[in-house]
Amino acid sequence: MASLDSSARLDSADSSARLDSSYQACISLLKSLKQDPCAPPAAVSAAAAELKLLSQQLYQRRHSPAKAKDQDPEQARACYPKPAQIPLDRDGFALSFPPPAVQTPGARPDPDHPDPSHPALPFFREHGYAVFRSCVSPERCAATRAEIWAEQEAELPGLARADPATYGLMSSKTYGLAPQASVYTPQVVANRQDARVLGCLSLLLSCPLPSLLASHDRWCCYRPTRGLEGGDRPGWKTAGNVHLDLHPWRFPREAPLGTDVEALDFGNLRDFSREINMAKEGKGGECEVQGVLALTDSRSRESHGDGNEDGGTVLVPKFHHSFDSWCKALGPVEGHRNSSPDRNFINEREGGGASYKFSDGDPIYELARRVPVREGDLLVWDQRVVHGSRPNDSPNPRIAQFIRAVRRSSVSDARLLARAKVVTREMEKAKTLGMLTELGRRVFGLDGPDLPPSPPPSPPSSAPSSAPSSAPSSAPAPDQTYSWKSHPRHLPALGPGVAAFVTGKKHGGQCTVSDAALTPTTVEVVPAPPAPSALDRSSAPPSTAVTLDRQRVHPLHRQPSSSSSAAVVCYSTKHFRELARHEVTSEDTVLEIGASWGEATRILSRAAKHVVAVDNSAEAVANIREMQLGNVSVHEVQ
Repeated sequence: MASLDSSARLDSADSSARLDSSYQACISLLKSLKQDPCAPPAAVSAAAAELKLLSQQLYQRRHSPAKAKDQDPEQARACYPKPAQIPLDRDGFALSFPPPAVQTPGARPDPDHPDPSHPALPFFREHGYAVFRSCVSPERCAATRAEIWAEQEAELPGLARADPATYGLMSSKTYGLAPQASVYTPQVVANRQDARVLGCLSLLLSCPLPSLLASHDRWCCYRPTRGLEGGDRPGWKTAGNVHLDLHPWRFPREAPLGTDVEALDFGNLRDFSREINMAKEGKGGECEVQGVLALTDSRSRESHGDGNEDGGTVLVPKFHHSFDSWCKALGPVEGHRNSSPDRNFINEREGGGASYKFSDGDPIYELARRVPVREGDLLVWDQRVVHGSRPNDSPNPRIAQFIRAVRRSSVSDARLLARAKVVTREMEKAKTLGMLTELGRRVFGLDGPDLPPSPPPSPPSSAPSSAPSSAPSSAPAPDQTYSWKSHPRHLPALGPGVAAFVTGKKHGGQCTVSDAALTPTTVEVVPAPPAPSALDRSSAPPSTAVTLDRQRVHPLHRQPSSSSSAAVVCYSTKHFRELARHEVTSEDTVLEIGASWGEATRILSRAAKHVVAVDNSAEAVANIREMQLGNVSVHEVQ
């Protein structure tokens, strides 16, 4: 396959000529609209806005500043990978792979890692991307397209999907993206929770399906620009681009600076896209991925030879192999902060997130390759791979949905809770919360045991302390029956020496531990303050204490005596892991309240004598039992 041709690649000289041509065409269009007494006012306004944008781009190109002295583009360009091609099938679409095997509805997700022998894995590791075919049916694609058109028609009065003459009401300023920063409409949600789609992300992240956390992104719609009644509309084209959705000076695992991704509170829905730009490479070099679901066939000029370019994704194959050396060759970040059309620059965002933009004349465009895909195909790429899109230069609209997921273990409890509250609110507004499957609730992060609002903590009691139980510290029999109500929760009493881990309890509440044979014990959970910057075993804030048998116990100061019990309140997953390492001993029996999918259970099992894990999900309980942890008893509670 040839590299991007001059009609698709915006080199400096050709880009200037095309920009000037688009500017003149937009002037002519605006004049004709103003002279037409029947022209909709909204169409006139849209054309005027388009002309203003093109005028600004022309001004920037003609008055761009000189390159910063401390940016040496040639040094970084020397790290670019060698040219590589996109393998095609006999129909001119990108070589694709079957999605991983999907279990029947209602089946328990496989707790182990996805099949390491799947043929997409070595291809993805070598090329930095993979295409999975037919992840979504043609009927679902058609329904999603109809939903996207309906959303736009509601947003833009006068727009009619069947009348291209009204497409002037749409804008190309934001690459055809949905006006909402995060979308929760029925078909978009159905695609986002689809087991086939999620299975592909699970495979490439080498992460069990229930351990994924899905993003809440949006869609794009590129209107057709050729073969239209009244002539071509070059002013309707989106800008060609290639970029990286990360901060090259913060993303690498060895970078001294990170991002403030855990500080996101999702008060603004744009925080869902900021999560992507604030990504950080895993400590073990684990990759992050991005994906796009094609809702229409996306053909390229090179692969199909009909002169049309539908405006789909381009990427630089194998760039992830060069990413680390390229980052080191960039030089100081200060030399990349001033944007202009003829130089690469970083678009930094609050909290350490960023995207890195390549200039129109950068030779990276010679390495970028178009990835043509069929309707229903899912294209996934390593986040370190340079990517972008071409303008739509065809009579066909390009419609797609962006889908991404991360490892749930990389997200703190605080961020998970903040996301869940906003996702729940937005889905209730969109009336789509009720359509979630059990897998959907899990990957959307809505299944946490502490997500429902808890009642305020009970005031301290002046009643005399009750004597601690003298029951032995051995674990209860595996067949013991428990009952568990939402608020307060009734749990088994395990006797002295038990550490009851209650994670993420930020709103307070009570956990009543009772058993007919033992003295009832009430654990009052005090609302936890923000997590300390480091665990200090010598001093702990009083407000982090809990009340056990009406005696306040600091989680970092558990009595060493085997005759004492302790309830431990954890701020976050990181705090939980620290406590599991330092506070749990080999003589402890640990009650884990809300074991979920067993990620924390496995950590506890390595440190404790015995773990009693309880959860109200039969599927989660079965998942933990499949782990076959020898010192763990698992119980479903109602």
